[in-house]
Amino acid sequence: MKNDIITEFINGQSCRAYEALGAVKTDKGIRFSTYAPHARNVELCLNGDILPMERDQRGVWTTVCAAKEGDIYQYVITTPTLEKHYRSDPFAVYSEVRPQNASVVYDIDSYSWNDDEWLSKRDKCYEKPMNIYEVHFGSWRIKEGKEETERFYTYEEMIDLLIPYVKEMGYTHIELLPLTEYPFDGSWGYQVSGYFSATSRYGDPRGLMKFIDACHEEGIGVILDFVPVHFVRDFYALHIYDGGFLFESDNEYDRYSEWGTALFDYSKPHVLSFVKSSVNFWIEKYHVDGLRYDAVANLIYRHGHTDDAVNDSGIWFLKNTNYTIQKMHPDVMLFAEDSTNYTKVTAPVEFGGLGFDYKWDLGFMNDTIDYIKTPPYERRNHHNKMTFSMSYFYNDLFILPYSHDEVVHGKKTMVDKVFGSQQE
Repeated sequence: MKNDIITEFINGQSCRAYEALGAVKTDKGIRFSTYAPHARNVELCLNGDILPMERDQRGVWTTVCAAKEGDIYQYVITTPTLEKHYRSDPFAVYSEVRPQNASVVYDIDSYSWNDDEWLSKRDKCYEKPMNIYEVHFGSWRIKEGKEETERFYTYEEMIDLLIPYVKEMGYTHIELLPLTEYPFDGSWGYQVSGYFSATSRYGDPRGLMKFIDACHEEGIGVILDFVPVHFVRDFYALHIYDGGFLFESDNEYDRYSEWGTALFDYSKPHVLSFVKSSVNFWIEKYHVDGLRYDAVANLIYRHGHTDDAVNDSGIWFLKNTNYTIQKMHPDVMLFAEDSTNYTKVTAPVEFGGLGFDYKWDLGFMNDTIDYIKTPPYERRNHHNKMTFSMSYFYNDLFILPYSHDEVVHGKKTMVDKVFGSQQE
């Protein structure tokens, strides 16, 4: 069965590759497996000890040993040019706290969920109100006076801080900025190093599960921001993973993004399986109620430029993944953060669409913000800013957002965008 999953992974057909690759518990111990077809050799570094791994004909390196939860491990990959690099596990479910970057053995299935009633009633909210509170876990509230590595509240501590606030303010859902592991706090999670690893800066996976479980107990849905376009180029992670361009493009123009990150190459079937499996992983293991795909424009057009070529492999990823996830989890919502006017983003894949449930209306956001910045005596000439979105409102199923993008990097708070000044 595990061999069948690996074959499906390599062929682009898997959404559960994490059951066969990574550190997986078996009757004989922990099986460590990594796909590294370009590597000259791969060894397992477990708690500082170096153990050999065997390669099969598909390029999967494996070893089984008596590891336990909490053990630290990396793969020591010898490239075709005989360089050696210590790599974190692409399928690791837990990682060391940054700036350390090794992977950690963890039993991801050990938490006992209590949200059966919530899951039995969960739906896509087409016919009831949905009011989403977008939150960056690390800066919503911080511990003043603490050292940089101790200033964040944990997943479990936020149960008593964030959930009561969200309920009091009348929100139905929390949308969490990316919690997939990442090295730099300032990126807010948008430069990912671990697609199956809940960031350890706020605690361990069971802590996040407790937080989501507590949200469901209080009738609050949880949406996770997800980054399917690009990944961080830190050399311990996915970048040039096995000495070849395993996850990124062989073509230099399509290899790197405007943000200095590496772009996933979805023309490679195993990359499709990798990210599709990550989407499914967060739904199945963490019970998230929706995922919001970041920077969908870059999946529709090369480098996100509408005057460039259509990104056929990116569109294939969206259709393939969304179709699969919609069939497996018909009650989970998929959101597109798409700044283009590409059509049928929220139409089902069966009818030529991209398969999302909702699309962010970024035009509405920009227009209304411009309007509130306008002096009141001039607004009579700008009412179209408030009405223009209705001209295309029925083209797709829209969410009306005010995003974190509009209050960062000196852009002011929402109240400070309003014309005039605040008086005490």
